[in-house]
Amino acid sequence: MITTEHYYEIVDFSERTLADVERYASPREQLLNSAFMSADHSCLIGEKGVGKTVLACQKALKVCGANHEKILYVSLDDTLFAGDTMYQLAKAAQDRGVDIVIFDEVHRYQNWKADLKSIADRLTIKTITSGSSILSFSDLGGLARRMVKYQLFGLTFREYLRMHYNFSHPGFTLPEIINPDRDALRNVVSTLTNSCGKPVAILFDEYLRRGYYAYSLKFSNINDFLQTLRQSTEDTIAYEIVVAQTHSRPDMARKLQSLFKVIAQQVPYSVDYEALKQVAQIADLRTLKHYLSCLEMAGIICSVDRKSIKNLRKPEKLYLGNTCLYFAYADIHPNMGSLRETAFLTAMRLAGADVLVHPRRADFAVGSLGFEIGGPNKGKEQIKGDRKSFIVKDEVDISQDPQVLPMWLFGFLVGTP
Repeated sequence: MITTEHYYEIVDFSERTLADVERYASPREQLLNSAFMSADHSCLIGEKGVGKTVLACQKALKVCGANHEKILYVSLDDTLFAGDTMYQLAKAAQDRGVDIVIFDEVHRYQNWKADLKSIADRLTIKTITSGSSILSFSDLGGLARRMVKYQLFGLTFREYLRMHYNFSHPGFTLPEIINPDRDALRNVVSTLTNSCGKPVAILFDEYLRRGYYAYSLKFSNINDFLQTLRQSTEDTIAYEIVVAQTHSRPDMARKLQSLFKVIAQQVPYSVDYEALKQVAQIADLRTLKHYLSCLEMAGIICSVDRKSIKNLRKPEKLYLGNTCLYFAYADIHPNMGSLRETAFLTAMRLAGADVLVHPRRADFAVGSLGFEIGGPNKGKEQIKGDRKSFIVKDEVDISQDPQVLPMWLFGFLVGTP
């Protein structure tokens, strides 16, 4: 039973969070997703720092017409809620006229699935659930029929510009990017530079260092952000991945850290299972693949597959999950090639594209198209004679060559090819 005094302590906590979201956060584009917005019970999943809390509050505020009295925000990793069950909190909120309760950091609560099922079955209040550990949400069980699951990723370059510089521009589809209207591009570059007061190359470099994570905008000092990101990544490896396992081994955290260190020092890492087994002291291939899958599902690494002769997909290369991680782990001294390739992969995956290792000369294949990634002096030798392949160059605003595309432009990519 939640006392009136304790409930209003919770209301004060909720009010501060909602006020902060209204004061500082720009609306996320996911608020236009009708399935997510209309669901009575929705579940937001994603890695730490991509903006789940903000999006959950923004949905509730929009649905409730910005009436804070109709919303209760609960963060289950705060000691204020340590003695309360989710069902008790939802029931107390419903009894006091609340329409939506937000359960944040829900993976920190042991019986969250059972409690959410009871809320959905017995109460009329709506719920928005979110948590940082993607692994905890891989199997929703009986909740799957009652809840809409939505995976939130980091910001695109276009979203970063809108949130940080208030610069808005429609996105481009992949056909529009590979066949650009160069006069229109010149106008985008000119408008962007004038609006933000910085060249496109500087803005894109900013994005690579901090733009993927929405919370980075809270930090005036980028080094403070990068230190926080590194600590958050270590916490994900050492704690969140491990506790999400049904059966975890006592040395799992240490072996995950060993795997990450090896991959981070050699990105892009060409997959060598035997070498990884030795370094991490993992005896069997099945366990190794599971650990790599855990790191990828948590957004810490990403893999790029190659199709075999039998059309089976096999992991070929491993990268860090996004470009910000390269700067957070600057002591590993990553090369610019790895950073650029990760920037391209991130842009493609945020747009929902399926990226493979190119079967012949280019770096990557997206459908029938090939993309070779490089710096401003990259030549065209590797794609010579291939009209369906393109050079993607960093530090280039616009190219007159129809087979050379500026990398920043992929940060405006929307939709799937």
